[in-house]
Amino acid sequence: MIDFALARYLQTVASRGEEALAEPFDPVLGRKMIEEAIDPADPVRTLLLFQNVLAASRGSITYPFAADPVSAAPDRDDNEDADAQLVNPRALQMVNRVFIVHDGTDGAVSLHNAGAWKVNPASQGKRRESGSAGVRRDPIALEILRHHGWAKNRSEASISDGLTLLPDNQDVVIRRINGIDPHWSVIVVNDDLRALPAARVEQLIGALDLGIYTRMLDETFTKNWKNAA
Repeated sequence: MIDFALARYLQTVASRGEEALAEPFDPVLGRKMIEEAIDPADPVRTLLLFQNVLAASRGSITYPFAADPVSAAPDRDDNEDADAQLVNPRALQMVNRVFIVHDGTDGAVSLHNAGAWKVNPASQGKRRESGSAGVRRDPIALEILRHHGWAKNRSEASISDGLTLLPDNQDVVIRRINGIDPHWSVIVVNDDLRALPAARVEQLIGALDLGIYTRMLDETFTKNWKNAA
């Protein structure tokens, strides 16, 4: 979706002259490009444009999971969700199709990453000096990883068939998914879009939060394209 909208945004801006590309992002024009991606004649193609596909990785030990929607809090950490009060966390399958929707949409969830991240010896030492454990272990993250076949310690691994022991020098915590704010409302739809009832497809399109997609376009244009240009 963002590539689709960015290409059209750049074409429209460039038609005013090359110098116009140096101007700040135009949110009105950006919103128009997002809205033009909605094709009433081909609603399934519309959903395919707006979908985000999230994949877990056993190699890097990162697994997206869902929880009930959470509200934004001041001074939140953009990288870690550990302090968020997550309600009803549940594992997802390895690959998921998601759509960003308006708050309050029926069936919406928040999305987060549970995973294991390396902590260098110096950082572990500083934590121990301050009275903390050398590595952090979030109970929700541990539960999500266990669902995907990871044991938190040797004892658990020894009594559970098929579990792999997590590295003992890594934090097992919750972080945000790259490009997905944990405070956004999201719908997970892993069914074949072409097999969905027409009413469900229409409902999904109507629930799309075009404001957030416009902000994503703004960020891609401002932070990525303009910096690379």
